[in-house]
Amino acid sequence: MQWAMHQKHSPFVHQSELKHLFKDRFDPLFIGILSLVLGIEIIIRGTISIMLTNRPDPKNPSLVNPYRKANRERSLMTYQAIALLTISLVAIPQTLMGENELNPQLQQYIAARCNEFETISSDRRAILEQLSDFVSKELAAGEEVRLVFICTHNSRRSHISQLWAHAAATHFKIPGVTTFSGGTEATAFNPRAVATLQRAGFGIEKTASQDNPVYLVRLHSGADALECFSKRYDTPPNPTKNFCAVMVCSQADTSCPIVAGEKKRIPIPYEDPKVSDGRDDEAKVYDERCAQIARELLYVFSKVKK
Repeated sequence: MQWAMHQKHSPFVHQSELKHLFKDRFDPLFIGILSLVLGIEIIIRGTISIMLTNRPDPKNPSLVNPYRKANRERSLMTYQAIALLTISLVAIPQTLMGENELNPQLQQYIAARCNEFETISSDRRAILEQLSDFVSKELAAGEEVRLVFICTHNSRRSHISQLWAHAAATHFKIPGVTTFSGGTEATAFNPRAVATLQRAGFGIEKTASQDNPVYLVRLHSGADALECFSKRYDTPPNPTKNFCAVMVCSQADTSCPIVAGEKKRIPIPYEDPKVSDGRDDEAKVYDERCAQIARELLYVFSKVKK
């Protein structure tokens, strides 16, 4: 039901999966430079062809010069050159500007959290490094890494975790990682969780005002958007097999003894900031939880072996 309601917002093939599929096989900078070189080479050949057209062969004036080209061949070369130069003009600037660039506010927030790694206890590190090991092994095996963060209502901790895992993979330039979130039931992406992520630097746009709205979340203004809304963990666009189920609340971990299709299950519980809803310290509690999740997932991806 939830998938039917949000189908126009959430295509079955996740946008970021397609993006990583392309990036894993083709380097945009290489394609851009190659296209530029080939385009210039075609232009040079075409220019030489025009200069030599109808010029007699000095050894045998009665023969047509072998470099002569028909007009239609020159036209084809022109179209080829235009196409290749267009590709280079798109691919090179996009790569040099940094496709994975984070907006300045988010960069500063990430730098601050990375400086706090020493505050993570050794016991907690041991738990987090289970996720680092899973990601490292999947990448080493050439597999696409799919992480589904699961809590009870898919309203706060699971969304915050999904987005910080996405940001951490981007920050540490780890390709082939796609993050998702879900719950044991669907409610809505809580506005308080949205607000704390915005204060951290995420660009978030609400696209509808229904009970379970869809939010478009970006790491910078030119980035592809992640579509976030509340859903069960087994609802599209979430994967149904070959994923790691990261249980971010103890209640979901207990109520879901089996997560169908999971390749690995790792409990990384967080306290629910919901306890502060309506209190004077509400924003402070949400910001603390956001910072903890950011710090720990950044630590996770800092330990991934590329």
